[in-house]
Amino acid sequence: MNEEEKLKQIIIKVGGDYEYIRAHPKEKLLGRKIGLWARDLLIIYFEIKKELNINIPENMILNGEFDTYEGIEKIVKIGRASCRE
Repeated sequence: MNEEEKLKQIIIKVGGDYEYIRAHPKEKLLGRKIGLWARDLLIIYFEIKKELNINIPENMILNGEFDTYEGIEKIVKIGRASCRE
């Protein structure tokens, strides 16, 4: 299973509408349109670490880069690149 499919499964696991989220990657995951809860982002965080074996830098979360699908994709790409180094 590739990274995209794993992200899809993680989002579905927390009850997210993956198709909508994927079609609106800049939409805030905690916003009214998507409606995930803070605990859902926490689950997504730990599932990404476990399933994709990626360490997510704390500063990226604090800077608000983990609050959209686009941001999560960016973090995954950065994480993958740092794993290859």
